[in-house]
Amino acid sequence: MVYLKDCIQCNELLLSNCDLECIGLNITLSPQMSFILILMYRPPSSNNDFYEKFQNMLKECNFKKEVIIMGDFNVNWEDRSIRKNLKQITDGLDLSQLIKGPTRITQSTRTQIDLVFSNRPERTSKTYNMITGLSDHNLTLVIRKLTKKRFSSSTKEHESIRIPKNMQECFKNTIHSFNWNDLLFGKNLSEGSQIFSRSLLLHLAKDY
Repeated sequence: MVYLKDCIQCNELLLSNCDLECIGLNITLSPQMSFILILMYRPPSSNNDFYEKFQNMLKECNFKKEVIIMGDFNVNWEDRSIRKNLKQITDGLDLSQLIKGPTRITQSTRTQIDLVFSNRPERTSKTYNMITGLSDHNLTLVIRKLTKKRFSSSTKEHESIRIPKNMQECFKNTIHSFNWNDLLFGKNLSEGSQIFSRSLLLHLAKDY
């Protein structure tokens, strides 16, 4: 199950001949920023056939784009002999494992089985591995970097205007006179911003 904000554009990747427990998504944040997200679960009872199927599934992904793979692999990444097959596949695709430390802690074991891989690790700013008490698995979080300007804006920039001290009270009254509900909660935020800018400039031109 995957939850996304309504404003995020997303479509499911159609992975042919894939009987793994996974889902692939293409997520678009802006025309210039998109990435592939694959969510994976590998049952503890899986045999070595998993690795061949996993590798074949990854061949269908466009690794020219950013690819993030995350989930419960039931492969203890801290054990070099156990992780060998999985690491051979991820290394071949330049995928880096981002989570540090054990992610499942019981009275007798501490294993790192909830993993996050990325072929663009430099685009990740932080990762978290948190005990919540809700499960024997920790909560793993990844924070991805975003550029300052993801969306183009049609709002024009204006030069800063200095308000004289003797006019500041009048300026505050002008600001309070605006219908802020219409400006802030209208359907089109960009249009509301333009209306505010025009109205403010008209008042300033008239009063100052």
